[in-house]
Amino acid sequence: MGVATTTAAVARPRLGRNRRRAKRAVDGVISLSLLLLLSPLFCAIALGIRVSSRGPIFFRQRRLKENGEEFTLLKFRTMCNGADRMLDEQVPGTVAQRTCRLITHETMRFHAG
Repeated sequence: MGVATTTAAVARPRLGRNRRRAKRAVDGVISLSLLLLLSPLFCAIALGIRVSSRGPIFFRQRRLKENGEEFTLLKFRTMCNGADRMLDEQVPGTVAQRTCRLITHETMRFHAG
């Protein structure tokens, strides 16, 4: 049973210099406001990970941008340290096949770290 996918080309909106600057300023203000508002929650998550398990608080992974440029993804660690390497060793197949197997077998851990 296949899944139908469609792709549509979406043109990027063209903004003038002043509108780009205004948009960037608004994006910065909103981002900073949310970061300050959510920082107590982020601290609680970090503390929960630190207390419940060994290893780093953050998970780092190299990813590719749309243009092929590399960047480092940084997010809170939700599995044991080194889980990405263990998965490659223990579960054969492509990423899609492994994901389906893991989801159907409910192997996710629900406590921090």
